[in-house]
Parts: sequence; structure tokens; C-alpha cells
Amino acid sequence: MYRQIPLSVAFSSENPDVKIKGNRVTFKFPTDWIVNINEEKYIGITNMYITRAFRKVDFILQVEIENDEQSLSAQNIHIYKYFKDDTTLQQCMTSFNEMFEKKFNIEVQTLQPLREFLAQLKEKGSRPQLIDFHYEFNENEDGTHDCQFVVFSPFNEVAKKKENPLRIRFQISEPSDDFKNVFNYDAMLPRKNEFSKIVTPGIWDRKQAILFSNIAKGVENEFIGHTRTSPLPNPKYYKLTGFNREFWIDMFSTHDHNCPVFLPPDHKDCLYIEAQLLNSPSQYCKIYASFIFITNDLIHDLIHDLIADKNK
Repeated sequence: MYRQIPLSVAFSSENPDVKIKGNRVTFKFPTDWIVNINEEKYIGITNMYITRAFRKVDFILQVEIENDEQSLSAQNIHIYKYFKDDTTLQQCMTSFNEMFEKKFNIEVQTLQPLREFLAQLKEKGSRPQLIDFHYEFNENEDGTHDCQFVVFSPFNEVAKKKENPLRIRFQISEPSDDFKNVFNYDAMLPRKNEFSKIVTPGIWDRKQAILFSNIAKGVENEFIGHTRTSPLPNPKYYKLTGFNREFWIDMFSTHDHNCPVFLPPDHKDCLYIEAQLLNSPSQYCKIYASFIFITNDLIHDLIHDLIADKNK
């Protein structure tokens, strides 16, 4: 009796043969496996995960406090964060905010007007941050969804509303390559001026991703699951239709299911799909089922003979 041994493979987005366009990653099947078009073919997904690179994202935030367009103080704040494989973007934002608050020297003598205005606001129950780092999910005018990195000054908004002449001018300089890649810095949206928010679109929150694929024809929305921290308890099998030499995976956010996940363009963070490839498994299942059926009959006959011998 012949029993097929599945071909175990791992598809990786860092492979040079892989095509990446937006949130779609297209993998090629092994040539020696896909070449025979006369056999039914199946793929069994065993694991889906994204490897997150160790990085150091850092930059200089240039901050200048102005009072009625007169400069009171200019400071360069070095902001950085070391990324481990489990570091999320939310943790990064928390570190950025804490680091700015710790490093910005508000006790500079010339900043007395700023300290006085902040004290007045505090008495009225308002404590706006000078600078805030965060990310947010948005729906664009064209209906697409997006995850964006935002740097802005809540203080500027309050000061403008209160008709106070104090303003904070800020900009990013000397960004590291890791910062540029993680925060899609080169795609920064235009700013009105150096007092307005900094926004970079198309970033990834470094959390798990929902996956869709054309291998799941017939499944609702072609959904195959989400990336994981451990293998699937049982493989998910899909029958390939047509003469498939390749297949694609689309990635979306688990926070906003309409927001595509764009991995950083330097390919340090990679999507992996581990799978088993099989040819015509139905015929082998029939053989296995026949074997079980025959084995059960033999066991039944053996028990019958033992009972008969005992009754003699």
C-alpha cells in the first residue's frame, strides 16, 4: 500500500521571487510540485505568522516656543525606541510621549510666559500636552481605510482657542532608516505650516493581521484566518482550482478590518505561510479508509473467536 507524504514548505515574503504590491503578497508554488497539471492538488495551511524585526527607531524633534512670533526657546529632543519582536506601535507611542515629557526643559528662564499660561489652564482643569505622538485609523474621502502616524500639539489648539499668542513650532529631523521604514516617513502628507500636525499614512500597528487568499475559493470573502503566535492545531486544507502556479495573500488590520496592512518596505518584517502540499489526497484517503475498515473486521472476528473459546 502506498501512502503519500505531504511536501512541507514555508512561503516567505522576503524571498526575491515574491511579489509585494500594497497589502497583497503573491507567492509561487514549487515548480517541481506544480508541474503535473493532471493531478488534483491541495494545500494544507499549518501556520501563518509575521516575524517582527529588532529595530532602533530614532529621530530629532526640533521644538521652538514662540510668543507673538518671537522665539523664546529652541530645543532639539532626541526621541528613540528599541523594537523587540513583540513591541507594538502603541508601546512605541507611549515611549515617545514619555521621553519628550522627560527631556523637554520647560524650566528655561525665557519660558516663563509658557509656565504661567500652563498654570492658568491647570487651575481651570485643562492640561494640554505640548506635543503628542499617536496613531489612528481613518476612513479617507475615497472610502479606503488607513492607519496613520500623527505628531501634533494639543497646546497649539488650546492656545489658539484661548487667543493666546504662544505657539509651538515643531518638525522631525535626522530620522533613522528604521524610523523611515516603520513610519513610512517618505510619504508624509503636506503640512500647512510648522505649527500643524505631521501625518504619515500607510503604517502597520505591528499587531496580528487578518488574512484572505485566492486559495480559499468558495469560502466567504476568501477568509483563511489570521496570523498567529503558535501553529494551527489542525491544518486547513484547500483544493486548488485551475492551473495555479502562484497564490496571493491579502493582509488587513485586526483593529479595522477594512484597513490594509502594509509591511515596512525594507522587508525586515516578513509574512510566513507554512503549509503541506498534496496531490489527489482523496485516493489515499480511500486507501486509508479501506485499511481501517479491514482492520476493524479483523478485530471483530478476533474478539468473536476469543469469546467462543472462553465459552467452551
